[in-house]
Amino acid sequence: EAVAPIFTQGILSGATVKTKPGFRRNLPGEPADDADRQDPDEQAASVPATIEVRARFVVVADGSLSRFGRSLGARRDRDYPQGMAIRTYYQSALSTDPVIESTLDVRDRQGNAMPGYGWVFPLGDGTINVGVGLLSTFKNWKQVNTSVMMQEFAATAPSHWGIDPSAPLQPATGGRLPMAGSVFPKVGPNYLLIGDAAGSVNPFNGEGIDYAYETAREAAHVIALALVNNDALTLIDYQRWLEDEYGLYFQVASVFARLIGQPALMRQLTQIGMQSRSLMEWALRVMANLLRPDEVHVAELAYGSIARIVQIALGPSSLSDAAQ
Repeated sequence: EAVAPIFTQGILSGATVKTKPGFRRNLPGEPADDADRQDPDEQAASVPATIEVRARFVVVADGSLSRFGRSLGARRDRDYPQGMAIRTYYQSALSTDPVIESTLDVRDRQGNAMPGYGWVFPLGDGTINVGVGLLSTFKNWKQVNTSVMMQEFAATAPSHWGIDPSAPLQPATGGRLPMAGSVFPKVGPNYLLIGDAAGSVNPFNGEGIDYAYETAREAAHVIALALVNNDALTLIDYQRWLEDEYGLYFQVASVFARLIGQPALMRQLTQIGMQSRSLMEWALRVMANLLRPDEVHVAELAYGSIARIVQIALGPSSLSDAAQ
């Protein structure tokens, strides 16, 4: 889907695929025939030690570590929030439930507040995805053991999910998440960074897959135009699109990241602000970036509402302290 513009505009028309004699493409779902498999030693011997690949334009999409991006000079701005997330899977009778549950006030089994947030969402196959996230805005975030957080959240998650914390379906896995468009530059002379490689994870909820799709689609569109126009300067349009699409939203999300890094603030925020169902639904729409076009300034209103709730709960100085 992301590269559709390149095909539909005929950029690759006339391209051919070269295959070895006797090659036969398997049909979807058809198992491979062992007789058609090449011996691994023979395959390794037939591949040169070094292969040079040249491309007119390059899309850097190698994930949050992005060694390729770093080799091109892209770096994460440490003033932006970064997340650490860990998740695993459990069996649950609510696997087909249409509700995704987010927890902003995460507690351990003794009732002590833990930094970060938790989530549970059904996968429709008899299992649920359960995980926790922690932001670098928490003062001692590097000292936090996310595996322990994961265990405590699984043990204290709402009982209706039927989670057995002693029976995860696989070991918990996770990693670091660059957020809010924190990687620069995202555009070079003939390359673009997309998805996690561009730091496109949403600080509100740790989502990254949808932003990977969206940035990939726009990158393909811009590259298609650059090929049609034979002009690499067209790549600048990608940077403009990123700012128009995510600029304000990521700014507000970064402020939220500072708030969620303080468990006391989040506890007050959830106790006061989340008692209203309409406010909860609105907040979730903001956090998931599911705003309608006529709500272009609602993110600013959301921040103002959060600020007022925090000030009421902890006093006028609390917000300025959180923003420092």
